[in-house]
Amino acid sequence: MTLVTALLVGATATAQPPDAAPEARTICAALGTAGPSRPVAVAPSAGRAESERLVTQAAALMAEPSRRTVTAAIALLEQATAIDPGNAVAFARLSAAHGDSRRYADVPAPDAAARRWLAATQAFALDPDNVIVLANLAHSVVAKARDIDCAERILLRARQIAPQDPEVNFGLSNVRGSKGDFKTAFADLAVAIDHADPAKRLALEYNSGRLHLMARDYRWVIDHYAALIKANPDNRRNALAYFYRGLAYAAEGDFQQALAEVMRMPPGRDGDAGAIANLARIQILAGERVAGEANLQLLLDRDARGEHVVSYQIAAVYEALGNRDEAFRWLARYTEEVDGLSSWLLWLPHDPRWDRVRGDPRYAAVLAKARAAD
Repeated sequence: MTLVTALLVGATATAQPPDAAPEARTICAALGTAGPSRPVAVAPSAGRAESERLVTQAAALMAEPSRRTVTAAIALLEQATAIDPGNAVAFARLSAAHGDSRRYADVPAPDAAARRWLAATQAFALDPDNVIVLANLAHSVVAKARDIDCAERILLRARQIAPQDPEVNFGLSNVRGSKGDFKTAFADLAVAIDHADPAKRLALEYNSGRLHLMARDYRWVIDHYAALIKANPDNRRNALAYFYRGLAYAAEGDFQQALAEVMRMPPGRDGDAGAIANLARIQILAGERVAGEANLQLLLDRDARGEHVVSYQIAAVYEALGNRDEAFRWLARYTEEVDGLSSWLLWLPHDPRWDRVRGDPRYAAVLAKARAAD
């Protein structure tokens, strides 16, 4: 039995995926062998056209993620895979939607990660040389096994197939940046942006700030987003621009300007959990402790109701408050909630928000837990 056959049989035989870390190692070992992969032979399905139509509908929904759209996309993709069990891309898209279900549909992190991994391995078993499948698998390996090295090997395999693919190169920029290789990461990011269509290019430009922030290039972050805001004054992603400008000014120690930035598009009581936490942290640093603690309490109340919060960002609020015990408790919790290559945990060694606590023994313990599982 080949690796991909074993993965497919194991995935379809049970609703509970096997332990992810050994599978991740097996997958990455297989990627190092010479020659093309041997996908599982699945007879063409009479339902392929309908399955692909459902995948297209789901993709449109996921372009504007919310509780409603993510839940609806998962339902459509489950139909697509049932109609055509040989549609690898449908399984890959289902995997990605399950990955988003924690943030947007309040699905518990372990459940979302397990479902994501199950669909990802099914997709890989069906078509291990499909770029969409491989790009999603890289996210899934990080989400389930914390294995950055494995994710990098998967993405390098994908880039052999499609050297200019924006998703693959953006993923590689995150991997290389998280390892501290910023020069290579910037080159990967440039390839992603240069070869993206106009809509994707703009999205990548709005999401390029984290890499530069972690490289401590704060002026670049501030100037880059100023230009984006000027060129796209009505773009909803400007909230993200002000988010990163606030982080950059705070990292420079200009807390009043940081607060002015995040208040240009404040999240509101029902807004994005990460944005509320960022606002709370900056309010505290700017001397508005009461307001910051009130926003922190909003998030704690959400968490008590089982709603999505970003534990990493809450930890950063407690760090600003000087409460290291709570900061490390929330950081440790976040190590169980990693959601792929977009996870903040990848950037823990570089994030300036943790500079004051790196000498604490608990920091090393969290950092070790954030890396590949044994």
